[in-house]
Amino acid sequence: MVCGCVGSAARAVSSAPRFVERLQNQTVREGDPVAFTVDAVGVPAPMLGWAKDGRSVPGAGGGDDRYRVETDGARSTLAIAAARPDDNAWFQCTAASVAGTAVNRARLVVQGNSYVPLHGPDPTRPDRTRPDTHTHTHVRRHARTRV
Repeated sequence: MVCGCVGSAARAVSSAPRFVERLQNQTVREGDPVAFTVDAVGVPAPMLGWAKDGRSVPGAGGGDDRYRVETDGARSTLAIAAARPDDNAWFQCTAASVAGTAVNRARLVVQGNSYVPLHGPDPTRPDRTRPDTHTHTHVRRHARTRV
């Protein structure tokens, strides 16, 4: 019996890269460690690269040792040992192969020591929602009578 699949067996099957899960935005305090981890699939296995605000991450190719990129097969982690306010950015991982390209990105927000939340009380101002216990103002209202 002869198999009619000789021609198709010789062809390589390929599939465009895709990420198993989407990266999640992160908010951290200044000095905290941060890690973004991705898993990508595709045939052939995609190459993975990281960027910060559209520019290649310095630690990925040398330069700034604050960024560490570890890639093992189709899993890659971008780590920052101690986040700084200048790390506020979009971080993006790109998975690329001859079959296509996929992008996965997330926002990192680093709260500095002087951070004040937009929707919360300002810690440098007194709380105006509670009555002041040190001063009291009494207002007397007199009823007017019409004659």
